[in-house]
Amino acid sequence: MTRSPRRIALLSLAVLVAVALSVSFGASGLGPGDLLRTLSADADPTARTILLQLRLPRAILAALIGGALGLSGCTFQALLRNPLAEPYVLGISGGAAVGAVAVMVTGLGVTLPWTLPAGAFLGAVAAMTLVLQIAQRASPGGMDTRILILAGVIAGAFFNAVILLLLSLADIESFRSAIFWMMGNLSGADWGSNGLLALLLVPASVVLLSLSRAFNLLSRGEEVAYYLGASVQRVKLTAYLAASLMVAAAVAAGGVIGFVGLIVPHAVRLAWGNDHRLLLPASFLAGTAFLLLADTAARIVVAPAELPTGVVTAVVGVPCFVVLLMRGGQRSGGARHRPTTGVPCCGDAASPLRTHARRSLPCGRCRCRCRRVNSSRWRGRTGRANRRCSGSSPVRSPRTRVRCASTSARWVTSPTGSGPARSPWCRSPNRRRFR
Repeated sequence: MTRSPRRIALLSLAVLVAVALSVSFGASGLGPGDLLRTLSADADPTARTILLQLRLPRAILAALIGGALGLSGCTFQALLRNPLAEPYVLGISGGAAVGAVAVMVTGLGVTLPWTLPAGAFLGAVAAMTLVLQIAQRASPGGMDTRILILAGVIAGAFFNAVILLLLSLADIESFRSAIFWMMGNLSGADWGSNGLLALLLVPASVVLLSLSRAFNLLSRGEEVAYYLGASVQRVKLTAYLAASLMVAAAVAAGGVIGFVGLIVPHAVRLAWGNDHRLLLPASFLAGTAFLLLADTAARIVVAPAELPTGVVTAVVGVPCFVVLLMRGGQRSGGARHRPTTGVPCCGDAASPLRTHARRSLPCGRCRCRCRRVNSSRWRGRTGRANRRCSGSSPVRSPRTRVRCASTSARWVTSPTGSGPARSPWCRSPNRRRFR
């Protein structure tokens, strides 16, 4: 078994454990032992109702919403190529909140409870359509991700102003209900709503998982992805629509639950790398486990009362995100990361080195030894100083392909210990090439 299936299996096991904990603990006092007794014929009807009609639907709802937020957050980070992107960055949560608050203020949520998720979903879809239209009209040649982010931020600010306007006109009861909904709440879970939510989330998840290879290509840049065979505009449009629909359905079902789509992809990326073939399904499973545990904590911390789930994810998410950032900084040793393409290495603006790095490691520990001329800091694996080019070319470690600074033509160094190779392709003004 390779690493990826093992990691997916590990996360699947974590999801099963989180589901068992979510079903086993709650405000009613029923423990893990009651979970097994409900399967017998002589089980207590009250315990059976609590476990099968209250806790289990809520656990399934938390699993669906957590997976949707984790997968959509990873998708937006890949689509926008912005590590701070999250499911709510494009104003979708603001549109959903406008729809939900409007239903509560008008009183339809009391007489017709199904209008609350319906209004939130319609508001999210309206926000998604508005942002997409702004981005397409502002960039006629194709959907520019920078304009997409700006359009989302502007739309989010507008929706927040509309929410404040509606709340200022609401009565006390509607105001409290709206605030509690916007903090995230999973108490209204039932089997019917879970089935409808799964009907929306499963196809969108399949579409996003099928775009993993295209996301790997987009991470190298849109132009590189285009020349490698990816239909860039179609991939961006498909990813945006699928991820936005997932966020709209999740917000309509459980309210605005933050930090899941931001923290989970970062944690998976720091642990297992940037390959979206693993990153996408891992973000889905990790988001599922994270929200299940957060919802369990929200139910038992102040029992018999209940905390909003969004508050728990924020309280837990902020310290976790800070720890992840600090671990990432310590792993890099405080040095700049060595870029893989198109940027000077080691933070040296004059360095001509362009592309020879296999992976982005801290320059203090990288194996490329890419210091420039006259640098005496780097030594080879055998302890002897690396040979240096007499022109402006970078230092070349043994058996490494680099480019000459003067002509961008490739040349190859000689094997270790046999001395430098006089390359006929280097047309540097200084013909000695090596000191």
